Parts: sequence; structure tokens; C-alpha cells
Amino acid sequence: MHGNRIVQLTLLVLFAVTLVFAGLPAWGQPQPGMMKQRCMDHFKAMDKDQNGSLSLEEFSAMPHKQANPENLFKARDTNTDGGLSADEFCAGPKK
Repeated sequence: MHGNRIVQLTLLVLFAVTLVFAGLPAWGQPQPGMMKQRCMDHFKAMDKDQNGSLSLEEFSAMPHKQANPENLFKARDTNTDGGLSADEFCAGPKK
């Protein structure tokens, strides 16, 4: 009975490790499609009114590493329409 439990736990750990590394290539870097999907998921979570665009208010409501999220928002708003599309958000700030 105890041996079966060890086998079950070992299989569970191996399955978990497989799931963690399934989306990663050999060198441990996330695949571009996986990163895009994570970004889109993050965008959808921030888009509280679900209109497909982030307002400055929605964007600023999330924590940012940069001290001034308004500057980051403006840098990403490449078409200067006052909102961030998913593409603008996921592309990052313009240079």
C-alpha cells in the first residue's frame, strides 16, 4: 500500500514538471506564442469595461515597475488615440 502511494506521488511530480516545461524550448525561454497569449490574458484582465481598449485609468490601476504609469501609457499609445489596443499594449513602448 505504501509503495503504491510513492509511485503515485512520483508520477504526479513527473506530470507537474512536464506541464511546467511543456511550453518551453530546450533553453528554458518562453516561446513567442506563449508570451503573446500571456500578454493578451493580462490585457483582458485589465480591460474592466471590456471595450477592447485600455484607458489610462484601467492601465494605471495595475501596479507598474515604472514610477509614472502615465508616461509608460503614452509611450505605448502609438496612434495617440488615448487608449491602448491589445497590439499596442503587447508591443511595449515605442522607442
